[in-house]
Amino acid sequence: MVSLQASHSPQLIGILNLVKAIPAELINLPPNVYADLVLAVSTIEYHLDVWISRGLEGTLANVKGSDVVTLIHKVLVQCPDEYPAPSATDLLFVKDEELRIFILSRRRTISQSVLAGSGLHGGATKISGPQPEQAFHRGSVAWLNFR
Repeated sequence: MVSLQASHSPQLIGILNLVKAIPAELINLPPNVYADLVLAVSTIEYHLDVWISRGLEGTLANVKGSDVVTLIHKVLVQCPDEYPAPSATDLLFVKDEELRIFILSRRRTISQSVLAGSGLHGGATKISGPQPEQAFHRGSVAWLNFR
């Protein structure tokens, strides 16, 4: 177990900034594990405030028998690396329902074409249906050029 001290403040601030920059969609954890992450981050923030106000002395308290950096690592390795997962089929992250339906229909057409063996001749595929210009919907940018 590492003993984190006030002299580690710059590194701890960097870790806090990195954790806070993780998109919420990737923090997909059971409640008790998420609580560990919140506790570890809060512990770092608290100690940084104390060190700023009282002087750069002291060590960072352990959380659940571990140093906070190790605990944050244990939590984050349980998160997915990307969102949505490659196996996602519902595209719920696309908020515009019409655009989502359009993309899903194109995806199915591509899959059916490839499965039928007529999909990628010469590196290109021709898909019937709306042209790319018609894929724009209420300001949504969807460059779906499958010609």
